[in-house]
Amino acid sequence: MPWCPGRRTIEKGDCVHLEMTNAYGGYWNQLVRIIAVGADNPALTRFHEAAVMVTQRALASMKVGTKTADVVATMAKTSKECGFVLTAPLGHFVGLDLIEGRVAAESDVIFNPGIAAIIHPRVADSKGVNMLLWGQTYFMTEKGPVSMNRTDDLLHTV
Repeated sequence: MPWCPGRRTIEKGDCVHLEMTNAYGGYWNQLVRIIAVGADNPALTRFHEAAVMVTQRALASMKVGTKTADVVATMAKTSKECGFVLTAPLGHFVGLDLIEGRVAAESDVIFNPGIAAIIHPRVADSKGVNMLLWGQTYFMTEKGPVSMNRTDDLLHTV
């Protein structure tokens, strides 16, 4: 499983997946990122650019009353246009539970004001060997989704 720590030492050129999950007043929030270690990683850059584009287009498609299936269709189409395959998990709806339901084509959740969702599309290569998970929590308002995190979508090298 890609999110379990391994036993080997992290080396220059590796990628490290970071998932920060916290709760405040009983409500959950999550930030999912990946970093390059010691040097830029061209393969990671391609995955990152695709994941950010998938998220941006998904967010742009979220209007009050939008069905989850329509958002997922936008995500899948964008992923394909970028040369990747969209794979689960795509995210989850949150509130008092970290996972109140999955962001998936079969979900009957409608994006109306008050809905909170962690959107983290997972883009994979055609063989399903390499993937990237990137995202964060959004709260749906009358004007559309608002990020619950103050961060950027830059890919960082440390």
